[in-house]
Amino acid sequence: MRRDGSPWGYRAGRSVVHRMPAGLKLLLLLALSAGAFVPYALLPAALVIAAGACAARMTPAALFRGGKGLFCMASLVILCRAFSIPAAEGAKALLPFLGFHRAGFFEGLLFACRMALSFAAGALFYSTTTMGALRRALGSLERRLRPSGRAPFSLGFCLMLGFIPRFFALWDESALAWEARAGGKGQRRLFFLVPQVTARMLYAAAATAQALEARGCE
Repeated sequence: MRRDGSPWGYRAGRSVVHRMPAGLKLLLLLALSAGAFVPYALLPAALVIAAGACAARMTPAALFRGGKGLFCMASLVILCRAFSIPAAEGAKALLPFLGFHRAGFFEGLLFACRMALSFAAGALFYSTTTMGALRRALGSLERRLRPSGRAPFSLGFCLMLGFIPRFFALWDESALAWEARAGGKGQRRLFFLVPQVTARMLYAAAATAQALEARGCE
């Protein structure tokens, strides 16, 4: 079974969003992620992300690919905010031991929407920006601020950002391998995927460190 790209993976294109400077896109990512949690900024942030996704020709399925765990956590938050055991004061009693909070439900739903927007902003950024372009943009800025010829902060920051899509890619590959061996899609697969992906991430980090040492990076 083949999947159309891994979550948060770069997708080549020539759209307006692809051609924007990497540093500007990083600032927009930070602004949109913060705006999703600011009152009255949720709707404008959602409109900007939707416009960017349309310009980059990304479908909602591609924008939220890999977000199953996030949505499960958001659903759990909604349930915890909406229901109480036993029924607390101010809650509508559904059963003698179970109460429903209308305000809590909408608060949980709002939190889930904010988390989804932050996830979508990150997906849009990684899908249209290469780490090389971001490294050059941040390195140029850092060398202007510190004219020493070296840019350790930009290198470390880009390495940190680069490991996020790598995690999604390794998880996707491991999940495909598990399904190819008829492992199923139940919760039992987590006992296989979590240790394997963790080991592969540690191996990737060690390989990156060795590559940097071989190139004389401190």
